[in-house]
Amino acid sequence: MESLKQFFDKQTPVPPEAWELIRSKFTELDFKADEYIIREGQRTPYQLFIAQGITRTFYIKDGKEITVDFSFENSFTTSYSSFYTGNASRSYMAALEQVNCYKISKESLYELFDNHKLGERLGRIIVEKKFLLKEDREATLLLDSPKERFIWLQEKHKDWIQRIPQHYLASYLGISPETYSRYKSSAFNQ
Repeated sequence: MESLKQFFDKQTPVPPEAWELIRSKFTELDFKADEYIIREGQRTPYQLFIAQGITRTFYIKDGKEITVDFSFENSFTTSYSSFYTGNASRSYMAALEQVNCYKISKESLYELFDNHKLGERLGRIIVEKKFLLKEDREATLLLDSPKERFIWLQEKHKDWIQRIPQHYLASYLGISPETYSRYKSSAFNQ
């Protein structure tokens, strides 16, 4: 749970008594590589803090997986539409590698928001970070060519290339695995 404490302390100093309360709201979970964490149709009234590992969020359309997000160490993740509305998730989430995480229920999270100014501040910071990542990806998908999206990934998320299978990265960029390979070969030969 030390990684969770360090994450919060990095955002804003957390006094020991506040940390004890926050800590008491989280439960530790582990997922094996390729294990589903969330399935379409499931309600997800919780968020996960990733202490170790990577998760992949995706949709399945006509039998094809479409990757829309990756979550890494020191970040929160869930099916946000399900979390905030209470509706069933339309997406899936799976562990790409062994994942160690901490789960907090919506009820516990809102209790922290409602009763503690620090909890509200931490929640706002977490949502802001997730929103900025989502907006950055959305802009590159809408405005950039496939090659520019590949370059964006190489420049902004170089560490992903070492940890995430190429076909998932291609899907995330909205290009075919073959196109991704061609761009990768071209970049390697330059």
